[in-house]
Amino acid sequence: MLRRNHSEFMVEYFDNFNQSFDKLKLNSFSEFNLHLNRFLNEEEENITKLFFESLTSQNKEKEIEKYKKWKIKYKKKQKNEKKKRRIKVLIALGLLPFILYVGNLLYTGEYKFLFQDTSNVKAVIFKTNWSPTIGGYYQNLYFQYEYNEILYENNVKIDKIEGQKNIGDTIFLKISKTYPKRYLIEGYITSFDTQ
Repeated sequence: MLRRNHSEFMVEYFDNFNQSFDKLKLNSFSEFNLHLNRFLNEEEENITKLFFESLTSQNKEKEIEKYKKWKIKYKKKQKNEKKKRRIKVLIALGLLPFILYVGNLLYTGEYKFLFQDTSNVKAVIFKTNWSPTIGGYYQNLYFQYEYNEILYENNVKIDKIEGQKNIGDTIFLKISKTYPKRYLIEGYITSFDTQ
């Protein structure tokens, strides 16, 4: 069977030795005609058979050469991809502590004090009230604390998990020295006095 692929001609024939179809590349149609006429006009088919076998071995050598070149390129490509994968993993591992640090800052509320000096103060609750919410109530705490001889007042909402707080209870706060109204609750001292 003859097929034309751009400027090449392909002859496909059945190889009795390997019991499979094989392909040969010929440079021109005239070359194909020459070999076909030789095959049709000869009395012995060994000459043509030998020719096809020699062409087959040449094509196989070319294919083996092509394969070897491809294999070298493929190994280089695999090596580069492996290197890129390692770099990505190292970057991810390098970023992981930073991401965990930022997550911790957000979770604990410490992000409010980034690059600021802080101070610890005690605040006293002077007023409380309850407000309804979905699934229960929350408590509003109004408290005051002193910093640099100035009295500050603030409020916070707490849920029932925090427990009930009473007037006169102490709250431990971390405040910003630059912005004393900015605070973070670090703990409570609760009196069990139910007024």
